[in-house]
Amino acid sequence: MVNATVIDRRKMPFITLNLKHGEYPQIYLKNKLDNHIVFRVNGQNMEPLIMNNHIVVIQKKEDWSNADGAVCTVRVNDGIILKRVQFDHHRQQVLLHPFNAEYRVQVIDSLQGDDLSLIGTMVLQFRIN
Repeated sequence: MVNATVIDRRKMPFITLNLKHGEYPQIYLKNKLDNHIVFRVNGQNMEPLIMNNHIVVIQKKEDWSNADGAVCTVRVNDGIILKRVQFDHHRQQVLLHPFNAEYRVQVIDSLQGDDLSLIGTMVLQFRIN
């Protein structure tokens, strides 16, 4: 479980993560804190760059205009996943790429009625030992 609380440090937005393991890293974020969500990664499909149990900070965005090629958190049908997004405009599909070659690319086809929404793009990641 990750709880986020704001601290005031010279009027600069910081976020303090209260982690189960007792560590308290502080991260400066350029934008307003209410525009960010913190997730703990669950799974190996983004390894070796993003490991299981890493913490990722997601900047909330509903606009897909800058998502092509970015690592994003998306809601697919009833699940939330972290993947690299690629648009295939010709086929009207969104491809969700894992970094781990042992996992397959997930194809979201608008013509098949797949439900897909953007939560946001990853702006920061760190690990907890």
